[in-house]
Amino acid sequence: MKRAWKKLRYRLEHIGLLIAASLVPLLPRLVLVGLAKIFGAVAAVVDRYGRRIALANLDCSISPRPCSI
Repeated sequence: MKRAWKKLRYRLEHIGLLIAASLVPLLPRLVLVGLAKIFGAVAAVVDRYGRRIALANLDCSISPRPCSI
């Protein structure tokens, strides 16, 4: 079941990327910026674990003190 879910997920992601790649050149910049802000906010709420890791990575890359890994 897990393998079938991954296959379906990857196929849906691929289709979504194809649609996005064909629509992005057609949309005005202001619309794209607005969509990016909306999708970024939704992703930050939905993927809290990934957001925590991303913020920790930023802290390690910008901070003057050494990071403990």
